[in-house]
Amino acid sequence: MMSRAPIAGEWRQLLSTLGVILITCSAPGCGRPADPRPRWVTATERDILSDPSLSGTLLYVMAGDALYALSTFNGAVRWRQGGLKGGRPTHPLVAGQLVYVAGDRLFAFDAATGVPRWSWSFPADVLGISDPGAAGGLLYVAEDGTKRIGTAPVVSAGVVYAGNLDGKVYAYDVGAFR
Repeated sequence: MMSRAPIAGEWRQLLSTLGVILITCSAPGCGRPADPRPRWVTATERDILSDPSLSGTLLYVMAGDALYALSTFNGAVRWRQGGLKGGRPTHPLVAGQLVYVAGDRLFAFDAATGVPRWSWSFPADVLGISDPGAAGGLLYVAEDGTKRIGTAPVVSAGVVYAGNLDGKVYAYDVGAFR
């Protein structure tokens, strides 16, 4: 255990031991490459405004109303599904053999091939929906009748948690949704 703050070289050693790479270091002598170059770059037709998801050797990204599956090796587009209308960027969720995205509908695609498996329309009075979350073989999507949904639901120990743009976090018993 260190009794003083580590210097940059010590941080690098500590981080590499933990398996973490620090990419935001800009202090002199911290080991940041002078000109970092991407391993690969793949262009999409629209901006990417949500977090990607990773499963195996595929990276899933939403660009506008299209879901892309990209090879993590070279960025090649393995498959693309467009026309996923929604109004806000959605975070793709990979659970099992499916990848889910929410827009004006909830969509499920085969994670390896992009083949549509099913979609489900939300009721007309649902104005805002969250990114999907999954646990225990169930898929969760939060909605509140407004466009103020903030986070995807997460589930632990029988409780579903979701944050909202009203500055509150909500917790529900899983049994309430069955």
